[in-house]
Amino acid sequence: MTNLQQTVNQAIPVYFNENDFNEFVLPHLWVGSRGPKSKLPFWKVFHYILHILYTGEQWKMLPIEKGPDGKPEIHYCRIWMKWKQWVEHGSIAALFYQSVNLLKERGHLDLSILHGDGSNTISVKGGDLKGYCGHKHQKGNKIVSLQDNVGNVLAPMTIATVNQSDMVQLPDSLNDLKTTCERSNLSNS
Repeated sequence: MTNLQQTVNQAIPVYFNENDFNEFVLPHLWVGSRGPKSKLPFWKVFHYILHILYTGEQWKMLPIEKGPDGKPEIHYCRIWMKWKQWVEHGSIAALFYQSVNLLKERGHLDLSILHGDGSNTISVKGGDLKGYCGHKHQKGNKIVSLQDNVGNVLAPMTIATVNQSDMVQLPDSLNDLKTTCERSNLSNS
């Protein structure tokens, strides 16, 4: 995990120690109640997922550390399955809303102005929401997010096909912002 440890002092940390993980992240993660217990601690699985999100590389290219027997300590499919479980059970959303709440409590939010940002992602082989943008000559999807005046993301990304305007996604983004305000107790600020 040395490549992630180098990012400790960045504005958006992608590495933290086990104690910080247990305090801030673990209470929001779904751990399951049946089946065998994972051989790998959750904080290490979470770091592998952060590596994927930070670098954008494919799951099969994930650099898995070797165990004492010289074999990879876990298969990348297991990491992906844990990510899928956490997303489906709402753990990642709960973690996002808690992070916004922590920003509010520590006075790091500036809600005087909200910014919207749209971005296109090119899709070569396909995807869930894939469209064709004629004037950019690309296939892919569009992501719209809303940030506060400092740049903190307040509304999770609304995704649609790339052939739609950002304005079409604005109502969905505002609904996401409303949900964030309700779940993060931003109504009174």
